[in-house]
Amino acid sequence: MTFVKNVFIKGKIHLKTGLHIGGLKEGVEIGGCDNPVIYGWTRHNNELRKVPIIPGSSLKGKIRSLLEVKYGAYRTYEDKGEHLNLEELKNRVKDILDRYLNNKFTSINDEKERKRKINDEITDITELIITLSDNKDKLKETLTKNKNIDLSTLDTLLKKTLHAGKILKIFGKGADPSVKTFPTRLVVRDCSPTKETIEEWEQNDELVNGTELKVENTINRITSAATPRQIERIPAGSKFEFEFILSVYEGDKEEEMLKTLFEGMHLLEDNYLGGSGSRGYGKIEFQIESIKEKTKNDYIQGNEAKDYEKLKDVRSVTEALKKLNEQKC
Repeated sequence: MTFVKNVFIKGKIHLKTGLHIGGLKEGVEIGGCDNPVIYGWTRHNNELRKVPIIPGSSLKGKIRSLLEVKYGAYRTYEDKGEHLNLEELKNRVKDILDRYLNNKFTSINDEKERKRKINDEITDITELIITLSDNKDKLKETLTKNKNIDLSTLDTLLKKTLHAGKILKIFGKGADPSVKTFPTRLVVRDCSPTKETIEEWEQNDELVNGTELKVENTINRITSAATPRQIERIPAGSKFEFEFILSVYEGDKEEEMLKTLFEGMHLLEDNYLGGSGSRGYGKIEFQIESIKEKTKNDYIQGNEAKDYEKLKDVRSVTEALKKLNEQKC
């Protein structure tokens, strides 16, 4: 596997409504906040400041989960509703190819050896699905030629596993020694508030460390008794700097991976980030400022990243998707 390039997507996350991503409560205080946000540190005016942040893990995880739901790729075994992982994909491959695999190794009389062969074959096919998930034609050709899977079974297999493989390839598969390690394609940095946003917070006397307190009540339907709670959140109008890095390796279809990523970002804009989204929190907008690339040779020669010509001057997620679709990705 050979590294080809990194694609950098940078810009601002604009909070349309208040945002709450929960952090640790460091102590118990009279009148203190019940639900604090997560904080980090950033340098502002040559000083380290404690500020609320948007963790890269929260952002990446939300985009991934929305894509899993969109493509029906989330884990449904035993009704656990867990996130998609490698075990889930291998189970799907096993279920779909059960008859094919048993027929392929029917000549092996030793039951233990036959099961080992079947498991090895499932692992090999799963690796191919993940590696070639963004190149359906190549995947179909490889499985037909190398594994002799009939077209009818192959169509069913791809329909139920292709998008799952694509998500695992871009966002990560989790640790599993039975499957060869391959690098996760997407890196999502922690997002810190912009300099302008920090200055706006400082000018607002009602904000403390860049956050507001929102008081909510739970009302007893019979007695009408109120149970108040305080939730700390980042106010609407705040902006955070984001950076996504998509790594491309030899054999990857970069435009297809980019399209999947932008689809997830678009889904997030019409969903919510953080907690309490059904009560109005967490509406965001991605404001893209630059999309650049840096090739293997650029790293060798010490060159700066240059504009990604296929998406030059794109300023929104919808613009990026339209351009990618025009190129028939």
